[in-house]
Amino acid sequence: MFIIVLKTKRMFKKHKSILVCVLLIIIFSAILILILNPFLAVFFKISNNDSVQGLNNIELFVFSVILAPFIETLFFLFVPMKIFENRNINKIGVGIVATILFALTHCYSLNYVFFSFFMGLYLLFAFFLFTRKTNINTAFWAVSVVHLLNNLYFFLLATF
Repeated sequence: MFIIVLKTKRMFKKHKSILVCVLLIIIFSAILILILNPFLAVFFKISNNDSVQGLNNIELFVFSVILAPFIETLFFLFVPMKIFENRNINKIGVGIVATILFALTHCYSLNYVFFSFFMGLYLLFAFFLFTRKTNINTAFWAVSVVHLLNNLYFFLLATF
């Protein structure tokens, strides 16, 4: 037990600046999402009618707040960036194409597609920022949490 505590302390000391950076970016992202989401929702006229129909609140919570952020971040950010990680190709171009595909999967309404595109750009920016400060694996988890917070915010807004 003492060895585990000692190794954890060493790991924290070694990666303290990275952990602090990730924590600050997550906090900043959450604050930015809380500020931007109401503006974007009003601007794009997103309403409860644009959400997934036919699911009860528990199912909607599990799918949209728990599963979707990790699955979407995996397929629309992590996998494309991992595939092209060591290739001489424009990562921003890959990210824009992935963001367009991300937006098109949110086809509840045309307004929602546009809204999702802009949120996808924000998540892409956060992914690039996390990748630069840490690594692609940490970027995946951090952006997934930011995406989860965004979906949780809208779930709570639509439910209560």
